[in-house]
Amino acid sequence: MKLLSFLSLTLALTAFGLHAHQYQGQVVDLSSIPNANISNVIATHPFVIVDLYAHWCRPCQLMNPILYNIVRHRPQITVVKVNADSHAGSVAHLMGTRSLPTFAFFKNGSKVAEFTGGRSEAHMMAEVNRLF
Repeated sequence: MKLLSFLSLTLALTAFGLHAHQYQGQVVDLSSIPNANISNVIATHPFVIVDLYAHWCRPCQLMNPILYNIVRHRPQITVVKVNADSHAGSVAHLMGTRSLPTFAFFKNGSKVAEFTGGRSEAHMMAEVNRLF
């Protein structure tokens, strides 16, 4: 039964142009994923960090190289960047975001942590190691 559910999910996501683990080990912007939404990415990747950011947000800009380093050191993680200005009515509202940057951590489809504000690379790696 579990195999059938997995196959059904894989076929459904393939129809939408999204394959299981397609973005694993990458930092991707949600707007660059064709015919997909954030829920699809979270459901098909075991370890996901959602980075809700804005181009004008200086702490968000400072977190970019840290996120790329996390993925470089932990290639099983997928980072999905979501522009709060472009997706203000959907993802930002859904997450209840009040400040930027906001990071949500998902493990096997379930949210395991969330925090707002910039962090040092050491702090981010410690969180990733603790959660994933």
